[in-house]
Amino acid sequence: MQRITSRIGSRLGATAFRKGGYAPACQVGCGRCFATYKAGCHCGSVEVSCEGKPAWSAICHCSICRRTHSAPYAELLGYPVDKVSVTKGEANLSMYNVDGKSKEDRYFCKKCGGKCYSMLNHLGCKAVFLQNMTTPNHGADGKIDPDFAPSCHIFYTSGTVNFHDKLPKFETLPEAFGGDGKEVANDYHK
Repeated sequence: MQRITSRIGSRLGATAFRKGGYAPACQVGCGRCFATYKAGCHCGSVEVSCEGKPAWSAICHCSICRRTHSAPYAELLGYPVDKVSVTKGEANLSMYNVDGKSKEDRYFCKKCGGKCYSMLNHLGCKAVFLQNMTTPNHGADGKIDPDFAPSCHIFYTSGTVNFHDKLPKFETLPEAFGGDGKEVANDYHK
């Protein structure tokens, strides 16, 4: 297993392992590193538990994220597979993966349609959606806990809107995620 540390992951104190998932690099005794965080669907029928801080956080502009979220992007929090579990309403989950053509299995609530998490098979990890986090709350006040803030944009050229933030924008994925690492300009979408 090849160890890769990226400026993307290191911003969140994470070490990425190619084809081995992602594991937060936390200090022993760091209370928040070992805390359990919660996410859920809109109606509350499904709840997901996440152990520790995310290993990475990214804003995805791929066409599948845009269409399944009915939005110009999706904010993803990456966790090792064993650090995300459904703690309530597993029977209320359904899965979509473009009839087997997608590299992701996207889980959503059957009742409200709210997205809950995705299994990113090509990266060997799960992604929970930032806006679904209930602890820490990323709700009505619009504040995002700094440990959960996005660190890059992925599949930026597939998107439809420009972002003029200071985050790197990748044509596909950063090298630490198995991509080519090619960055593009903020104003790519003219």
